[in-house]
Amino acid sequence: MGGKKMNQYLKSKEQAVRKKIGKIIKTNLKQLSAGEEEDEKRPPKLTPNLAPKATF
Repeated sequence: MGGKKMNQYLKSKEQAVRKKIGKIIKTNLKQLSAGEEEDEKRPPKLTPNLAPKATF
């Protein structure tokens, strides 16, 4: 019926998503551990998106 193939597909998808999430978490932790000195050098990524919503 193809049930095994579907299970394998879902498992590989899940692993890929977990790897992506793990990478995102690692990069976020690296940015946090880098400290505020780095934040002063470059503007945070969220402010351009949030600024228009806050003003109106």
